[in-house]
Amino acid sequence: MNEKICLKNIAGADMVDVLKWYNMTDEFKFATGFDRPVTMGVLVKKYIEALASGNEFFLGIYLRNEGIIIGILKGMLENEKGGIAWIKSLIIDPSYQRMGYGSSAVNLFLDFLGKNTKIRDVYLAVAEENAVGINFWRKQQFGEIRRIQNCAAFNGSICGILIMHRLLVV
Repeated sequence: MNEKICLKNIAGADMVDVLKWYNMTDEFKFATGFDRPVTMGVLVKKYIEALASGNEFFLGIYLRNEGIIIGILKGMLENEKGGIAWIKSLIIDPSYQRMGYGSSAVNLFLDFLGKNTKIRDVYLAVAEENAVGINFWRKQQFGEIRRIQNCAAFNGSICGILIMHRLLVV
């Protein structure tokens, strides 16, 4: 349990905030994978796909006392009975960044996995040019395990990605 935040499924009313973050492409293109604005229809489709898949998660990060959504955590669990987890997106609203909420959300999620699943390997991919993201994930004890050149395209340019990993110790 965390005193500052909680993770839970996103409520429909919170999709307006999520859309706002997805359309802040300069700040969040690496987290969302979108370098151009999206419509509510596109976002809702991604949300429904995540819910329908059964192994994806699309969680809101909420201030525990106020119930205000301040970010999202999105990814997938592969074979929850002993498989792996992939974190695909972590977004914290700019007005709440650098206050420990991102780290708290990651720790809360990893703690949940460690206590409630047999997942011990957590992976994520970070664009090589996303120095802020790489530094954040290193602080969360994720280590680089592989570099893939010429993999992701943003604004018409190709960039490499780093695959990062953290082993959960129970």
